[in-house]
Amino acid sequence: MKARNFIVKLVAGLTLAVTVAACGNALKSYQKGNYYTACEEAISKLRSKPADEDASYVLVNAYPMAQNTLMREIHNLSMIKTINNYENIVQNYTKLDKLTESIYRCPAALALIPNPTNYYNDLQGAKLTLVDMYYDEGLADLSVGTIDKARLALNSFTKVNSYIPGYKDVASLLEKARYLATLHVVVLNPQLPLRYQLNADFFYSRLMSDIAKNTSWHLVRFYTPTEAESLQLNNPDQLLALNFEDFIIGNTNKTDNTIEVKRDNVVVGTVDTKEGKKNVYGTVSAKLTMHRIEIISVGVLSVRLIDPPTGRVINQKNLRRQTVWATEWATYNGDDRALSIEQKRLTEQRQQAFPPEQELFNSFAGPLYEDAMAFISSVY
Repeated sequence: MKARNFIVKLVAGLTLAVTVAACGNALKSYQKGNYYTACEEAISKLRSKPADEDASYVLVNAYPMAQNTLMREIHNLSMIKTINNYENIVQNYTKLDKLTESIYRCPAALALIPNPTNYYNDLQGAKLTLVDMYYDEGLADLSVGTIDKARLALNSFTKVNSYIPGYKDVASLLEKARYLATLHVVVLNPQLPLRYQLNADFFYSRLMSDIAKNTSWHLVRFYTPTEAESLQLNNPDQLLALNFEDFIIGNTNKTDNTIEVKRDNVVVGTVDTKEGKKNVYGTVSAKLTMHRIEIISVGVLSVRLIDPPTGRVINQKNLRRQTVWATEWATYNGDDRALSIEQKRLTEQRQQAFPPEQELFNSFAGPLYEDAMAFISSVY
């Protein structure tokens, strides 16, 4: 019971503290000339404590001041008809309209301000003016025909649609602006000797699939040559050319290294003594030959961004990877007791069969794929 009483008192104390703080904030805002904020804070206080005298005093006095301040700003902004000015005009009317709604939704506030001014029509009129300005600016930018201007037009038509959804023909203009604002890139498939082409095709297919899944590229679309042809995309903005160059597969390097190994204190026999047979200890040795065959595969992938009309290379990077496949084993002559555990394991190994060329190609093509994706992501 004591614990429950303590919790009740604690909650009541916290509520009182919040209420006092809210009232104090409203009064401070009013005294600093922040009339709109003072009204919001006073209405918030009156919702929880309708008879609060300080909140009532602040609302009655701050409301006309907030109106006058915002309307004066609106008048000054309307003297010069620019998009930025009308953005601010719409924001100010939105504040006034919000304040009216807040008063209507608070009985205590409505009792103090029985007829708050309705700014809905003024707000809609300001929005219509702003939308007309954005619409005209979007049309002007779209008519230029460049990607940069199309992106400005896209922003303007997006603003139009956010203020007045479905305004005029904005839906079709948005679609047109988005298409013209998009960088259209045709990605060329690397061409290799026939025996490697299957791997190159797989590389290319994986690249196009991952590009399609990537949502971080804004206003960039990638096409295969087949897709571009089917869509009659005769003038792409860029070509992305990937080519495997200077690749060497199966460069073999064989090494044989012979060493002599010894081990002391090894039982080499027994002798008969009066006490019986005794072990004879000595040194054993062997000649160990380590065999290693390396197959080195090196590949260079060039990634070039090309301007189709001129053939000029806009950006280029050569990506290089090297992988080494190896097989190791050992042979020996002599006493195997001279060998370590690892040396014995190697003598039990046999030379592995060489992997197929396709597998060797994939060994460096895989890492090159990751490098290519990183480079493409950094560009777009």
